Amino acid sequence: MSQLSFSDIELSQSRKPSRVSVKLDKINAIVDWNEVLKLVKVVDKTNPIIGSAPIETS
Repeated sequence: MSQLSFSDIELSQSRKPSRVSVKLDKINAIVDWNEVLKLVKVVDKTNPIIGSAPIETS
């Protein structure tokens, strides 16, 4: 994790937003991520205790 200085914060606020960040903001406004998460959890086979390691099914 890196800490931003006051000058970094000022510069980032004065910069023009990139096309990617604008597009991602539009996607975030359209997509209900909670609903997507509900759908994905059905097929998500990761073990909550182990983390991102898939659960072995035999």
